[in-house]
Amino acid sequence: MPDSDRPTDRPTDRPTDQGNDEHPAAEPAEETIPDPRVGSALNRLADIDDLPVDDHVAVYDQVHRDLREALAEAGSAPETTSSSGVDDPRSGRG
Repeated sequence: MPDSDRPTDRPTDRPTDQGNDEHPAAEPAEETIPDPRVGSALNRLADIDDLPVDDHVAVYDQVHRDLREALAEAGSAPETTSSSGVDDPRSGRG
């Protein structure tokens, strides 16, 4: 294959983001987080850009532990009716 026909992987050969005004960046939706532990974990993730990269793994690990704990406790909670008043199908009722 002649050199002129070979694909290259130089930065100038890659498409660049020119800030397309037709499709602006999506803004995160404001949501109500019912469990404050989940909200706290998400807030820690939102602040990770301010930390040195070497600290990111420790933050991810702690957030993961916190979310797993909240999920495990939510799964063992006796509540069987959702906030909408509809029976939870996992409860065996309804």
